Amino acid sequence: MTHAALARIVDAWHRAGSRERIAIGSIAVVVLAAAAVLWIVLPLQDAVGRAGEDLARERMLLATARHLVAEDAGLARAIAPARAGDAASAIDRVLAQNGLSPLSAAHAGTDGRIDVVVPEASFDALVRALDALSREDGIRVVEATLLARVAPGSVRAELAFVREPAGR
Repeated sequence: MTHAALARIVDAWHRAGSRERIAIGSIAVVVLAAAAVLWIVLPLQDAVGRAGEDLARERMLLATARHLVAEDAGLARAIAPARAGDAASAIDRVLAQNGLSPLSAAHAGTDGRIDVVVPEASFDALVRALDALSREDGIRVVEATLLARVAPGSVRAELAFVREPAGR
């Protein structure tokens, strides 16, 4: 607003009577309330609606994940691997069968974990070896760090294994 228009508004306010001032004040309050509804309440209602849709989608994803975990656990229980022999030698054998060469021979640590580093491996061969260890020998990966190599499909694998106890 320009200075002249503001001066006219102030002059009109001073000329107005008390009833007119109350009416103008009431109109201003109604206009401010309508503006608050338009700029604050309606966007919040939209956000609440979107949050409800997000919640429904997240619940569906959670139910799907729980189903997959239960299915995976059921498959793991259905497999009855032979648990005889040394776990470290089984790891070396399976890695060699899949063409993987660890930096050193696998050996069990004091905590029962067997740490192995494979400096360069085909990802597909690594997955086949881990699957074979799980199915045939009951040896599972408890920790893994996979780093992509320059060659496509090639990784560096730092793996920690444990043998599951019999009966699981």
